[in-house]
Amino acid sequence: MALTNALAFRQMQDTQKDFGSIRVLGTFGWIVAGTLIDKVLAKLPGLQGIEASPTPLRLAAIVSIIMGIYSLTLPHTPPLRAAHGFKLSNIFPPKLSGSLKIAAFRFLWRLPS
Repeated sequence: MALTNALAFRQMQDTQKDFGSIRVLGTFGWIVAGTLIDKVLAKLPGLQGIEASPTPLRLAAIVSIIMGIYSLTLPHTPPLRAAHGFKLSNIFPPKLSGSLKIAAFRFLWRLPS
C-alpha cells in the first residue's frame, strides 16, 4: 500500500486535489471485488461455499500475475535522490512528537500519560 501511494504521489500534478478521489476509487474497487466474490461467484453452479475453498486464493494469484504484467507498462518512476542523504526525520516527522501529546495517540502506542 505504501509503495502504491508513493507512486501515485509521484505521478499526480496536484496531490492535495487528486489523492482523495484516487483513494475513494481504490476503496470502491476493493468493495466491488469483495462483493463480486461473495455474492456473484458464490451463486454460480458448483461454486457454493467458495469462501472456504482455495478458489479465492487462486483467483488472487491470477489477478496478481495480471497486475504484475500490467505494472511493467506503467511510467518510469525513478526514486528521488535525497540531497542530504538519509535523515531520521524523513521517517518520523517532527510533527509526530506533537501528536503524542494527545491522549488518543498515547493510548494507541500504549505510552504512559
